[in-house]
Amino acid sequence: MIKKNVFFKLSRYNYRFLIIWCISGLFYLYEFIHRIIPSVIVSELIDELSIDAYTLGNFSSYYYFSYAFMQIPAGYIIDKYNIHFVLPFSALLIAINSYIFSVTNSLEIIIITRILIGIGSAFSFISCLKLGISLFHENKFAFVVGITNLLGVCGAILSGRPLVYFIELFGWRQVMLIISIIGLLFFIILIIFLRPLYLIKIFNFKISHFYILKNIYFIFKNIKILKFSIYGGLIVSPIASYSELWGISFLVDNYNISKSLAAQMMSFSFIGIGLGGPIIGYLADFYKKKILFMIIGNIGAIFFFIMIINIISNNILILHLFHVFFGFFSSSMLLCFSINVNIIKSDLKAVILGFTNMLIMIIAVLLQPIVGKIIDILTNTSLLFVICFFNILDNYQIAMIPLIICQILALLIIIKIKKQYIFVRK
Repeated sequence: MIKKNVFFKLSRYNYRFLIIWCISGLFYLYEFIHRIIPSVIVSELIDELSIDAYTLGNFSSYYYFSYAFMQIPAGYIIDKYNIHFVLPFSALLIAINSYIFSVTNSLEIIIITRILIGIGSAFSFISCLKLGISLFHENKFAFVVGITNLLGVCGAILSGRPLVYFIELFGWRQVMLIISIIGLLFFIILIIFLRPLYLIKIFNFKISHFYILKNIYFIFKNIKILKFSIYGGLIVSPIASYSELWGISFLVDNYNISKSLAAQMMSFSFIGIGLGGPIIGYLADFYKKKILFMIIGNIGAIFFFIMIINIISNNILILHLFHVFFGFFSSSMLLCFSINVNIIKSDLKAVILGFTNMLIMIIAVLLQPIVGKIIDILTNTSLLFVICFFNILDNYQIAMIPLIICQILALLIIIKIKKQYIFVRK
């Protein structure tokens, strides 16, 4: 028997659980690729489907809306039932719809596939965190959230320059077909590795539906959870709209670089997120100053995002560093999960995590079509003449202003939270 240590909560099945958690994390990596794909094939989708930027923004948001609104049902199912039933089904749903996405020419069918992929993806992140809660001590949970997010970020990195290379080599439809095959492989792997019966021990099957619904009601009523979730959504908005959708087009248009290099820079912002998650999480756990680290991260994210948008330097190395630090400081929002999960004493950890993730994603996704609409308006109307007359900003730069406003609002919220809830558990 493995002796108790400061990191693992359990003793007998530590490494078995760790393997299962890693496999679930790799599935989250796979799911994350589907978030980024639209930003890599923006021009291909616009040309083949004959759509404008606003429609594309809506198209991308369908995934996020279905993903977001499935968070609480996903948390409910994960708290009530076994993960080894849920995750294989999710992988199969994603794989089937990835295949349909790769072969159809209908915008309506593509939208449906994106919605269903979002539903299937909704279980991955919460499942990893649920396993993390069961495996690791509470005072290490912020670090665990960061490591989990790092795996997702690896998916985002793979969706950058490597994905652009394969799309240019084989075409986006063939790449989507390969991704669907990988999904089928995950379906088989998850069935095999999540089957062991000892996994059942981390779930309480005696929890009644009434008990779960009653706790969901209290979660919705909790102002602290609501405020931290809104803060997280405002911080994630620039990631969702810039890094995951419009960033590549912005860099190509404003810095006159290749699409491949722009995709690489987007990957560096995700590298920053991947590094920042566990580092900031570990430091916040160690010093027990989560809110302070959130404020510092917020200020850093605002500074470096403004540096990128205002084209402070055309030096490629400096621009890469700006993206790394932008992602690094933005990752401080992950502390919302470790704070919210401890605000209410409840067995329904997955529901709390799902509620938090839902609000974050809904707020973030609302900015995608707004940014697209601003780009369309400034490109097609005389408003662009007014901006160009003063020679201040171009249409992409103006479209990014709402994202900076979101960051500033987040800073105001977290400062107010620190003043009002000075005794919130850190």
